[in-house]
Amino acid sequence: MGRFIVHHDGAFLEWSTVVDAPVTVGMTEAELREHVAEQYGLEGLKMIDGRIARAVANGTSCICPPYDFDDIVSCNRAGPDETELTREQLIRIYFVERREPDRARLEDWGKRPDE
Repeated sequence: MGRFIVHHDGAFLEWSTVVDAPVTVGMTEAELREHVAEQYGLEGLKMIDGRIARAVANGTSCICPPYDFDDIVSCNRAGPDETELTREQLIRIYFVERREPDRARLEDWGKRPDE
């Protein structure tokens, strides 16, 4: 399963290329490091400094190809029933409100991008 770190306005989340959506909510750097230690152990921690640096510099830690924040938002399935969220919706739900992805209710998402 491919995952990379996404950075926005000082916060981080983990993004899955399998589901094309966040698999965590926004976290501080300290929370991210704790998450990586719990999920991936010492191997994950060995690479975390470089991943964080790339995410801060580019918007994501992805290196092949080097996606930025807007690249991943443009083709996400982070909304209800795998719908695409706008950049603003994704930021609000995952980074600002820090809601668990599977707990957000449909009516809380606002209009879908195609409506």
